[in-house]
Amino acid sequence: LSETRAKAEEVFDGNLKLTFHLAPPVLSGRDASGRPGKRAFGAFSERVWPLLARFKWLRGTPFNPFGYSAERQMERKLIQQYERDMAEVLADPDRNLGAAIALAELPLEVRGFGPVKAANAQKAAERRETLLRFFRNGAAAAASTAAE
Repeated sequence: LSETRAKAEEVFDGNLKLTFHLAPPVLSGRDASGRPGKRAFGAFSERVWPLLARFKWLRGTPFNPFGYSAERQMERKLIQQYERDMAEVLADPDRNLGAAIALAELPLEVRGFGPVKAANAQKAAERRETLLRFFRNGAAAAASTAAE
């Protein structure tokens, strides 16, 4: 965000009035559909980015004020789960190489923010269970799934 003005000034002429549409967890609330509501922030917010950047060292510590949100907690749990899964896969990667690769790539499916990320995490969790079953049982799991 700190480079947005410079990029826009390269493309557009005149006096730019930038508005940033953000959904900060503390201030956003929910819209009618239950999704985080975006709020418009004017040029004053450009002064906030360098301030926030100075506190980057707080990330990953108990003092990170943004680290206690449900989304950040879910992300940390997913990282721990991924590390456990990869430890299992690396113990015997040749057992089912296709499932091992798919498990390793699974975090790429958990994208987005807020409810989009939560929905993608749910889909990935379902796929993870199937992939772990394939990895652990090999061809027998594939045959039983095909029979269903």
